[in-house]
This record gives sequence, C-alpha cells and structure tokens, in this order.
Amino acid sequence: KFYSMMLSVSLSFFSDCFAVSAPASSGQVVFKTLAFASHELLRKGFLLRGGVTIGSLYHKQRTLFGPALVEAVEIEKKDAVVPRFLCSKQLIQFLDHTDYKNEVVLLDCCGSWVVNISMGSSLAKDELMNLIREWLDKNETNVAERIAHKWQYLQMVLPKMYAARILQER
Repeated sequence: KFYSMMLSVSLSFFSDCFAVSAPASSGQVVFKTLAFASHELLRKGFLLRGGVTIGSLYHKQRTLFGPALVEAVEIEKKDAVVPRFLCSKQLIQFLDHTDYKNEVVLLDCCGSWVVNISMGSSLAKDELMNLIREWLDKNETNVAERIAHKWQYLQMVLPKMYAARILQER
C-alpha cells in the first residue's frame, strides 16, 4: 500500500522552492516527505518554511498550477516567517476525519497548525537539538536577531514535535 501511495506523489524543484503533491487519499506521504526533507536539510543548516493545503492542483512533470498552489504560496508569504509548514483551515478540517492527524500536525507555540517534521528516534532529535544549540552559540554575536529567532523557534518546537510523535507511536 505504501509503495502505491509513493507512486502517486509528485515533486518539483524550482528556484528556492519545492512542491510536493499527492491525491488526498495518499496525503500521508506528503507529510512524510516534508518531514524527511526538513530533517535532512536542517542537518545541513537549511531552514524550510511553507504552506500546506488541500485542493485542486495540476502537477505533472514540469507543470504545476492551480488554486491549491496559490493558497499554499499565500500561506507561506503571509505567516510562515519562522521555519515551519503552516496548514490551511481546509487541510485541518480534512485531517479531522482521518486516523493520522495527530501524527502529522500539531499546534505550535504560536497557536498555528503546523506539519510535525520529527522523524526517527530520540537520537535524531538529540542530533538536531545539538546542531541548533551549536548554531546559536557559534553565531550568537554574528547573527541578526531575525535569523536567531528562526533557530530559537525550532529549539522550542522541535522537542514538542518529537514528544507528539512518541505519544502517537504508543
């Protein structure tokens, strides 16, 4: 089943953006893809942000358009000022009717529904938390406040994401 869901996922990369889409019935794979990409890029020092929604979208090979793309971009531009994937109200309403909502999203410290980017064991969490602390310590005097705030947000929310993931696995 998971393999057939993976076949329904489309990925596109352009400029400093990437888009992931799948039919709603395979939506769980989109969340796993976002978690994997976030984890791997965070390990390299890259912070990701974006908008996630549900709706009409055409996504084939090098062509991507539709109201869902427009909404995701608007969400990102308006509210994703820290590294997080914000969820639309429509997406949360859809997830309310699934058995996996609590695995893939949570309310962050700002009261927004965001994608839970945790993946792996507590060792993965510890690795990321150490990386965040090292980045903040090393760059404390050389970093603009707006950039430090992004790393501090992750320092606050990542443990909550891993705690939520552990609760769901029980």
